[in-house]
Amino acid sequence: MWERTVNKKKQTPKAKHYQLTWNVFNAVDVVEQYEAQSGDKSGVLPYPVLAKIYKGNLMPALQLGTIVNHQTYGVTFFAKIKKDSGEEGLVERGFRIDTPMKLSEFINGYEDCYVNKGHGLKVKGWKGAKDEWLSMMDEEFHNDTCLDAWAVANCLVRAKV
Repeated sequence: MWERTVNKKKQTPKAKHYQLTWNVFNAVDVVEQYEAQSGDKSGVLPYPVLAKIYKGNLMPALQLGTIVNHQTYGVTFFAKIKKDSGEEGLVERGFRIDTPMKLSEFINGYEDCYVNKGHGLKVKGWKGAKDEWLSMMDEEFHNDTCLDAWAVANCLVRAKV
């Protein structure tokens, strides 16, 4: 029996998902430790320090030039909250930014964009991941205790056809 093989071109994926995750409290600890050891309080962190904070395939892809450093991002913040009554719960808030920006702008802030905060609400300017999280906590949970907090940022990179 003869088997016929067909040469097929390997298809490139039309889009690839990249993700970045971090624990908010761990990020603060790592930055404070770096600043104490190095004396550098400029806010600019070297890649090895960033790699201690951020997990996932997004940062290496940017570092290696696999994808361009202008992407649109979606981010979801999670917080484990404890109320004065002792009741605990998990809070989740998501935002989408449709304006392409550098990862550093996503982390530190970018004024020239609109952020989709859900329910038809769009606001001008992104404060940066940490400040957006702090604003959420201050506005919604100022009387509660945050036991743990983490975030997941996503971007979908479309292949050029």
